[in-house]
Amino acid sequence: MLKKYIATLPPDEQFDLGKDDGTFFMHYDDWKENMTALYLNIDFPEEWTGVRFHSHWTKSNSKGLPTKYEKE
Repeated sequence: MLKKYIATLPPDEQFDLGKDDGTFFMHYDDWKENMTALYLNIDFPEEWTGVRFHSHWTKSNSKGLPTKYEKE
């Protein structure tokens, strides 16, 4: 069943079930019992750009890209 699913993925997302690459599967009930948080990382394409803020959340930067900078 997993092999059929993997075959439906785009070529750059397919993986080898027998390879020791850190990929693992866990039943959702086991995950809920053993984990308290889930962190996701998205590998964006190289042609995308981004904005990084080095500071803390403020009214001007916590609702999307800032349109003006406010004094605090």
